[in-house]
Amino acid sequence: MIKMQRWEKEKMEDNIEKVLRIKIEDTAVFEQIMAEFLHIESFESTAVNQKIIKDTYYDNANKDLFLAGFEYSIRKEENGSLAILNQRNLKKQINFIQEKKEWRVRIEKSAPNNAFLKEDAIKKVLEKVAGGNELAIIFQSSFTRKKINLLKDNETWIEIDGDQGEIWIDDLKKPIFQLQFKLKNGNIIDLLKLAAVIIKKYSLKIDRKSKYERGLELLGIDLEEGHPKAQLKIKQKDCTSDVAQRILEFCINEISNAYTYFSTHLEDPESTHQIRVKIRKSRAILAFFKPLFEDEKYGEEQEKLRKTGLEFSELRQLDVILEEIEKIENTSIIPVDELAFLKNRLIGKRKEALITLSAYLQHNYLTLTVLDFWIWLLDEPWSDSAWLDLSIEKYIDEELKRWLKKVNKGMKKMDVKNKENIHKVRIRSKKLRYIMELLSPILAKKSKELIAEFENIQDDLGYFHDVYMNKELLEQLLAESAEKQLHYEAGIMIGWLTLQGNIKMEKYR
Repeated sequence: MIKMQRWEKEKMEDNIEKVLRIKIEDTAVFEQIMAEFLHIESFESTAVNQKIIKDTYYDNANKDLFLAGFEYSIRKEENGSLAILNQRNLKKQINFIQEKKEWRVRIEKSAPNNAFLKEDAIKKVLEKVAGGNELAIIFQSSFTRKKINLLKDNETWIEIDGDQGEIWIDDLKKPIFQLQFKLKNGNIIDLLKLAAVIIKKYSLKIDRKSKYERGLELLGIDLEEGHPKAQLKIKQKDCTSDVAQRILEFCINEISNAYTYFSTHLEDPESTHQIRVKIRKSRAILAFFKPLFEDEKYGEEQEKLRKTGLEFSELRQLDVILEEIEKIENTSIIPVDELAFLKNRLIGKRKEALITLSAYLQHNYLTLTVLDFWIWLLDEPWSDSAWLDLSIEKYIDEELKRWLKKVNKGMKKMDVKNKENIHKVRIRSKKLRYIMELLSPILAKKSKELIAEFENIQDDLGYFHDVYMNKELLEQLLAESAEKQLHYEAGIMIGWLTLQGNIKMEKYR
């Protein structure tokens, strides 16, 4: 065991803390995990420390602190009170990790007035951001915290907090049961690997929201207002390896956001579409930077992402054909009730596909795939490529030419009667479009114009490919049933799809 004083003396630079949270629902599982941390391999641990914490959160009437990325609270503990100011890094909420800077000062009064604060940093922020407006209670929380500190030989310090209690404002209440991994010092990879082990072993899920954010939700505040959309910032003179890592981290975050949306919008076809797009974008940009990575591990990561994307394929395919039926109905080309039997059968198939997908997601494979991908990316995945330290401008100039050459060659040789040939050209053009979209901040104007061109090509080839896939789906459906009405309506649909596909491909003949 390690003496607690050793931990208390060490501080992360500038009070910056990185936090990953996991949802807990079973008390027995929670106790088992905490017991496991006491003897976890490659770490030394402190004993479990338990205390009751009561936090009162303040802001002014305009919610100026929240909008500026700050959260201010007065904490009551058994040994006194603390004023706590957290500044969330709104531009760096990457891959499940929330980064924040924290100031704490012990106080004698449990009131929001900042006049008694001894810490100038807190006083200045409250005066500047809150504009001197009166601070009032916005919500409160009370919870029991069990804490363990873990220390590794490389000086990585991870604080484990298990919190169980509730958040409330007036008569509104929300329970909280959360396991937090806080990197106080050291290497983020150690935290991610530790979290991945626990998530995999106990089939747990990432919790992307802090107690503060849960409280804001209770108040009905739109959290997106305080979480601006992440933007990818790269410059032409930036080092190629740095840009590769930055873009791929951005893609990982995009997958994470899409998965969060999908989890709460299972019936929305666009949610399935977006998560597949985000995974494909990640695979495309990873392929673009392939020369930078060690071959074997690169191949493993590509394959894991590919398999993850395939899990959403059946649901997406059913959504595509249902959207086509809806388009037909809305344009009144075919009477609305003419395809009713087929539509209901496809809706039933979609429900079955969603059950199958939900069973897969229950094990949290997607989260683990993304976590493992990020760990690999942070853990020196590079080859001996001469490109690593050169500018991204030079890399793009060479690599983009190669990709454009392959796509243009494929377009010239494309056989519109060959489904597989069309599919290959479509995939290449789609990947190139994704790559150019991600690199758009530093592409020349001419290159940016090509994005729209590839988008049009992709749309046409994509529709034609969907025609093939939809016809195969319908033929499979017919093979499972002898119902005459189904055969009649599927025949109408197959004829319609064939006609539309031929119209789309006429320009490429």
